[in-house]
Amino acid sequence: NPTSYSDPSIVGGGQGHTQATHTIGELLYLCGLRPVSVLAYMNNLDLPLDVVDAIAVRFASGALATISSSGLVPPRTVVFGTQIIGDKGLFTVDSTRWTAKIWLEGEPTPRELAQPERRNVTAEVPRNFVRAILGEEELHIPTQVAVDTVKILDAAYRSAESGRAVEIR
Repeated sequence: NPTSYSDPSIVGGGQGHTQATHTIGELLYLCGLRPVSVLAYMNNLDLPLDVVDAIAVRFASGALATISSSGLVPPRTVVFGTQIIGDKGLFTVDSTRWTAKIWLEGEPTPRELAQPERRNVTAEVPRNFVRAILGEEELHIPTQVAVDTVKILDAAYRSAESGRAVEIR
């Protein structure tokens, strides 16, 4: 239902719940970090839900992440990428183009990683979840990734409303 994306009574929020959730889940899956606090800004652009989001997350390890998401991209344009910067290198994933690069300390240029087989993860993840509940297969994504994604989004909406960082328990 195309209108469900713009109805706060159905989705509870806008860009955060419909799009930023994917970036957050990917980040948590790749890093395995546990969030402890969130500071967020959201702009509704005079609509009943958020359209542009900027979210900062602090993790228990001391690592930091920024997540940005905008509903203002042109139609049929998808921008979905993750960049992880560490003290020994840089790792980037472009989930729309199915590419990944790694640039390690001491290397002159980034290396393109082998492209995985393209799959319909939008359908596969929910199917796997149902099949795991039914005991038909193992869960592919750790449950903690989903739990922490929801915790980050909940804290982000509360932070944007209050203008203050929100601790995650």
